[in-house]
Amino acid sequence: MNRFRVFGGLCVLGLLVASSIHAVAEEAAPDASRSLFNGKNLDGWHMDIPAKDKDPNVRDSFIVRDGMLVSLGKPGGHLITDEEFQNYRLEAQYRFANKPGNCGILVHASTPRSLAGMFPASLEVQMMHKNAGDFWCIIEDIEVPNMVERRGPKDQWGGTSGKKRRILNLTDDSEKPLGEWNTMVIECLNDQIKVWVNGDLVNYGSKCTATKGQIAVQAEGSEVEFRKLMLTPITKLSGDMSMKSTSAKQVLELRTYTLLDSEAEQQLDQYLEQALLPALVRQGLGPIGVFDQANEPSEGAIEVMLLIAGPSAEAVTSATGKLADDAEYQKAAQPYSGTSFKEPLLQRIRSELLMSFDVWPQVTVPQQTQRAVDRLFELRSYESSTEQSGHVKVDMFNSGEVPIFLDSGIMPVFMGQVLIGEKMPNLTYMTVYDDTESRDKAWKTFIAHPDWQVLKEVEKYKDTVSRIHKSDWKPKSYSQL
Repeated sequence: MNRFRVFGGLCVLGLLVASSIHAVAEEAAPDASRSLFNGKNLDGWHMDIPAKDKDPNVRDSFIVRDGMLVSLGKPGGHLITDEEFQNYRLEAQYRFANKPGNCGILVHASTPRSLAGMFPASLEVQMMHKNAGDFWCIIEDIEVPNMVERRGPKDQWGGTSGKKRRILNLTDDSEKPLGEWNTMVIECLNDQIKVWVNGDLVNYGSKCTATKGQIAVQAEGSEVEFRKLMLTPITKLSGDMSMKSTSAKQVLELRTYTLLDSEAEQQLDQYLEQALLPALVRQGLGPIGVFDQANEPSEGAIEVMLLIAGPSAEAVTSATGKLADDAEYQKAAQPYSGTSFKEPLLQRIRSELLMSFDVWPQVTVPQQTQRAVDRLFELRSYESSTEQSGHVKVDMFNSGEVPIFLDSGIMPVFMGQVLIGEKMPNLTYMTVYDDTESRDKAWKTFIAHPDWQVLKEVEKYKDTVSRIHKSDWKPKSYSQL
């Protein structure tokens, strides 16, 4: 069981509780999150490996393997973002796959090789096994509560060699057993830094001497795998003692409007863009995607699809009821709500309620959306003959299919098991591509992938899908995806 380390008795705990009461959880713009790693290559990053100065043929310390970013540990060095960042939340999912060891994430990184000929000026958030969440000051510095107890004598503090650079974290036993995935969340806002490990608040500091910079991953002796590096701009620090909800599985509603004609679609677009989406965002839901059929619909079959993501089933299913008390929504929705009985817009609305997979717990905003370029979404639904077969197919995704997706160039947007819907038992997921050519190429790569050839022959995974539905979609101009 997790235990707070006792630094000055109740002083630290009281300070954290007070912070928890008075701070307001950040409501970041739902379409602002971005993955720093694309699952395919190291675009957007550069390596600084001092050993390469003498021997350019020394192996790279960072590689992409099975859709994961891997720090090989040796030779020592750093993988550094090309961009600088400030005021953000960084969520990293990582594990020591082979043996426990050392690694770290550096925030506010700047001048390279400022310490020991290797470390850039920065503030390190430690990932060393059993020490995750410690702060290490590398030229830069930070203050925390109970500094003397957690850092040592004040006259020895500093960020250079020989100084007390380590600041102990606040908890024991926050990390998971060796080989299991850990989630580290780092929030940087102005001169403050907050860190959670697997939902436990493990460190908090202020008066950091740097407030922006690059982000770096270390190679420091041990092999570490990263399957997620997600960055979200923030304007406030999260105040909860626990950040367990940060990577919690989202509940999704996939809603499909079947419209009578193109004029009805125009009226629906106006309603969604000007009334419904802003209201859902005010409720804290998102990201929200709105999609058109990518292929020319047959006569009388115009469909528009809406994806709503929320932190819980209650948040998603109660959203419609809350609209009655939203005066801004009611005003903006009036043209849609006042549709004449004799001139309806819709044939019908159908809906699925889904629980996100463990392996893909939250809706991911595509890189193409962030770059504002064209993109193609593919929606797939896998029906199973029994509930048990459906659960086993979900397990197949969670246990190995998704890394093969990523390695093949198939990028998920969401993945969920259907809780309520018309095709149950089934799962539904969406993936994104540049175009149909890249989509077809990615699936050919997946089918031929050696890991897929092994996984599909696992006996328990055979005959778990009885029918597959596929459709292509393109985003509306106002979609957050």
